[in-house]
Amino acid sequence: MANPDLRKLLAITMLVVLLINSAGLLCFYLAERNEIRNNMVTWLQTGKADKYCTLLEFPVTTAGQVESRDFQWELTNKEFIYKGNLYDVVSIRIENGKAHIRCVADKAEDHLIQKIRMALHNRKEDKTRNATFLMKFFSAFVVIGQHNDVLLGDLSHVCNTGINACHYPLGVSAIPTPPPEML
Repeated sequence: MANPDLRKLLAITMLVVLLINSAGLLCFYLAERNEIRNNMVTWLQTGKADKYCTLLEFPVTTAGQVESRDFQWELTNKEFIYKGNLYDVVSIRIENGKAHIRCVADKAEDHLIQKIRMALHNRKEDKTRNATFLMKFFSAFVVIGQHNDVLLGDLSHVCNTGINACHYPLGVSAIPTPPPEML
């Protein structure tokens, strides 16, 4: 039987690669968004944002909720999306059935969202190519013999995917030696 430690290592490695592929973009987005938000809060606290402020007015319900189809809170009383643009709240004043919101357009976070959308779009296009590569790559592994020794087959059919997998010598097989004697 093949080495169980080798099987565990291979399974763990494949799981890590899968997780990084699946969650890597999300982790990048969350880290980047957190940094942008922290920078914006710091900048707003300096008072330099006043000359960049915009005053937007919205009707409010009796419960004080903004009534607008184009308005959506991202973080209640801190960030909102209006007509597809992201804004950070400087101050809110409710008066005469209207919410008067002084805010600053958050161009940095808008830009990050656009980058993520573009990356997701590109990822969808590459999904078929990546799946084809993985299928060809893993089909190169051949299980032979009664001991389930793993040998690496011909990788020439993998090379035409544009990924330079063939320039690295790969090969895994059990060495046919007797087990060490127990003392």
